[in-house]
Amino acid sequence: MQKSLQPILRNLYFSSLKDNFDYTKVLEQPLLYNNCWVAWSGRVSSVVVNENKYECKLYVGYEDKKEVKYLIRVEFNEMPAIDVERPVHILGKLVMEKNISTGEYHIYMVGKSFYQPKK
Repeated sequence: MQKSLQPILRNLYFSSLKDNFDYTKVLEQPLLYNNCWVAWSGRVSSVVVNENKYECKLYVGYEDKKEVKYLIRVEFNEMPAIDVERPVHILGKLVMEKNISTGEYHIYMVGKSFYQPKK
C-alpha cells in the first residue's frame, strides 16, 4: 500500500504552503501526491462554467507563452474571475481519478484560490 504525502491543513494560503511539489515529481508517483496541495502557474483556457462549478485547463509553465510543461484540468466549486488573457497562479488540491476501463490514474486539481499579477 502506497502512502500519501497529504498534509492536514485547514487554512491554507499561498504564503502558508511549505512544500510545493513540482509536476514532474507528481507524475513519477501520482498516488503519493493524492490530496496534496500545490501552487502551480501558467495560463488557463477551455473554460466551462456550470451552475455549481468552474472548470478549465491550466497550461503549467506557459506564463510567457513559450513552453507548456504540463496540462491539468482544474475545477473550482466557486466562480473565480480569472482573466484568460493573463498568467495565473492557482492554489489547489491534487486529486487522482482512476479510469475504470484502463486502470490508469489521471490527475486533476480542485482549486482553492488564485491570483494574477498585474499587467
